[in-house]
Amino acid sequence: MLHDSAPDDISTLDQRVVPGRGTRRPCPLCAAQMVLLELDTVTIDRCNEHGLWFDGGELANILEGEAFAFGRRNPRIGRSPNYMTAGEALQEASDAWSNFRDWLRAKFRRKDS
Repeated sequence: MLHDSAPDDISTLDQRVVPGRGTRRPCPLCAAQMVLLELDTVTIDRCNEHGLWFDGGELANILEGEAFAFGRRNPRIGRSPNYMTAGEALQEASDAWSNFRDWLRAKFRRKDS
């Protein structure tokens, strides 16, 4: 999980992505060797032609870690930091996913885009 960052760590995703370690694998579509990247504790495979590939649970771990860190950095004024209405939770999840999706698209844009 990605819960290990400090509560006051506001590093951007760009600042936290570093070259990965381990065995490189071929892209499932073109068989080219993919680049390994690490985001906190999650290794991500990137094909220069076809984008990012996540193993089972990796994307969920990244999103869960980002949501957890966001909650620690943005406590609710006047109420418990863990409390929010269902509508607020849905809106925050939607906004967080949109922001993360936009970041992924900008950071890992395919060459033909």
